[in-house]
Amino acid sequence: MPKLIPVADALSKPFWDAVNQKRLVLQHCTACDRLQYPPQQACQVCSSAAGLTWKEVEGRGHIATYIVIEDGRLNRRMPDQPYNVEVTFEEVAPGQLIHEWQVVA
Repeated sequence: MPKLIPVADALSKPFWDAVNQKRLVLQHCTACDRLQYPPQQACQVCSSAAGLTWKEVEGRGHIATYIVIEDGRLNRRMPDQPYNVEVTFEEVAPGQLIHEWQVVA
């Protein structure tokens, strides 16, 4: 099974364009001043769609916890084993968890 390569859609394209330039950008809601990832059509906190912009961040933070997946059951991830999953708190968003918490079949 080949490894999955992320494919940018209209919503995530600014994120992947920045990654290709070795920069980290996150969606920023100007209505409630929160950062979010993964990109969504509306803010996860206040549901505003009009106030979403992209903000460059340093990407510095601390790892709260991590796990090494050596025998996972997700078929699409088996070729990548072992792989790491971590929970990171970014310095630019104190007390705010920025996460990728979606499993897509």
